[in-house]
Amino acid sequence: FVDWPSYLEAAYNSSWILRLEGVGAQWVAPIYYIFFILIAGIVMLSLFIGAVTLGMQESMDELAENRKLKIRTRLEEKARRSKLEFQGNDTAANAVLAVWMAAPGTDPHVLNQAFAEDPVVAKDEAEAKGKGPYELFKYYV
Repeated sequence: FVDWPSYLEAAYNSSWILRLEGVGAQWVAPIYYIFFILIAGIVMLSLFIGAVTLGMQESMDELAENRKLKIRTRLEEKARRSKLEFQGNDTAANAVLAVWMAAPGTDPHVLNQAFAEDPVVAKDEAEAKGKGPYELFKYYV
């Protein structure tokens, strides 16, 4: 390089850089920061909504689990009470009771519909009308 001293002068004398810096990019910085703030705000809002949704989902799962436990306890109590009535009565009723007590994944909505009325009273009414064991099955499962 023959002209290297002039490059050194330009590197040490930055007054020409200071004159050029603000001329062409006066509008870039505000637009950049506006978009940066908007995108950061949207990301933070998304994270907040995700955290709230996750908390709500966990509480709903906990409520559903408590409800299933309550229904299962109720079923076990009814089965225990009804077991005394079924002993020696009907083999179909005993089979229904066995299925009823061993149903860990039973849907709670189906159980609520099945036990909207007292099964023992419904069984007695169905027997009084002369229905067979297959019609009685819905009162116990």
